[in-house]
Amino acid sequence: HQMDLQSLQGSDHFQGDVDEWQAKLGLVEEVLREWMMLTRQWASLEVVFLTSEDIKESLPEDTKRFDQINKDFEELMKSAQDTPNVVEACARDGRKEALKTMNEMLDKCQRSLNEYLDMKKKKFPRFYFVSNVDLLDILSNGANPPRIMRHLPSCYDSVKSLSFAPPAEEGAVQNVAIAMTAKDGEVINFATPFTIAGAVEDWLNEFSIKMRNVLRDECEKAVETAVNWEVETPRHVWLEHYPAQVMLVGTQIFWTEETHRALEELESGTDDAVKKYL
Repeated sequence: HQMDLQSLQGSDHFQGDVDEWQAKLGLVEEVLREWMMLTRQWASLEVVFLTSEDIKESLPEDTKRFDQINKDFEELMKSAQDTPNVVEACARDGRKEALKTMNEMLDKCQRSLNEYLDMKKKKFPRFYFVSNVDLLDILSNGANPPRIMRHLPSCYDSVKSLSFAPPAEEGAVQNVAIAMTAKDGEVINFATPFTIAGAVEDWLNEFSIKMRNVLRDECEKAVETAVNWEVETPRHVWLEHYPAQVMLVGTQIFWTEETHRALEELESGTDDAVKKYL
């Protein structure tokens, strides 16, 4: 329509109408640009500020700010529905200014949210590998561990999920992990249960420590029992008792010790020590 108006600019008969409509359509374009920007920002932040208890507690001022924007935005959309003519809807007195103000307020909310997420990422650096959308979902459901299991593979290269013990009370949240499952289905049970409590970034850091401790204990057991390969448990049976990663490490440790011993025997005068071990 603006291009059609440009073709009429050379005519003296329509000059006044052309100028008037160019101004109207220019305003419509500016208002719609602000309106679409506002809609996108509002849609991305609505679920964060209206449903996340963690955000409400951590960013109370920005939550109040968004509540006001949300009310204004709903009124704006209702009035637009009552005014189906786009020129009338966009040219209403103060509409452009109101949209700009709401966009500026949403920008403040977005900046505060980004700072908040950066703080969480510094506390648990593995969050840097998670998208902001998924991270917000994790933070929103941090007090309900089973709900964030779908995001665990984004934080850990091999862990798919945790297995939980039945809750002590019916309807209570499952927060006691008893095993972890790898992406290939391998399961490692915990010798002692892992109780989940506190902020999600804190208990995930604790879980990282728990994971290392569990694997270390499994590795110690594997090395201790490896000495009985020739006595009680053949190696091809022994290796089924441990996670593949631990089994490989245990085998390497035991092989290194035996090879070292064979080399020492060679130095002591046993000429065929290494050949025998081979």
